[in-house]
Amino acid sequence: SGGQDMEIIGIDVGFGFTKAYSGQNSVIFKSLIGDAPDIQFMSSMGDAAAAANLHITLDNKTYFLGSYAERQSSLTEYTLNQEKMVEEFIKILALAAAGTCSHTHGPINVVTGLPVAYLKRDTKRLKNILQGEHEIIFHHQDAPDERRILSIDKVHVIPQPIGSIFNLIFDDSGKICNKDLATSKLGVVDIGFKTTDFSIF
Repeated sequence: SGGQDMEIIGIDVGFGFTKAYSGQNSVIFKSLIGDAPDIQFMSSMGDAAAAANLHITLDNKTYFLGSYAERQSSLTEYTLNQEKMVEEFIKILALAAAGTCSHTHGPINVVTGLPVAYLKRDTKRLKNILQGEHEIIFHHQDAPDERRILSIDKVHVIPQPIGSIFNLIFDDSGKICNKDLATSKLGVVDIGFKTTDFSIF
């Protein structure tokens, strides 16, 4: 479904940071979720980068994300536990990132990754969590609330370090540009937030 104009967003929800890229827009924020008490916004919030200040409502719950959570919330959560990441964190962080990057009103396709060790176990769960229609409200400091329906069509899950290899082997139109590398055995050292993975492709 969807023609050439279908927007594709790459999302990487890491234990340290959540990153997303649409080809035009990118966003990065700490993978921190905080409760959002009714605060009085101060006009000098400090962070110039709007993306660093995420205040959203999803499934009737309101959250601060990233550096906003660090500054504003009395309770902040981050996790180094894969199970908790999939169960509780990924939906909130990934949808906030997708909504920040996406400017289409049509459906979007998502490419995301999982640690190699959890690919088998969590791929189906992750697709079920992200696919479909989600209503998300972005609360802005000095602008009206922005209510978005994110319609996620396909979710493609790849082993996390493979993006680095794709980047080296393929050109922008998906053609192999490095035949030597493409036919070699490649090792990837993926240094993350308190985790390091070694993979051979």
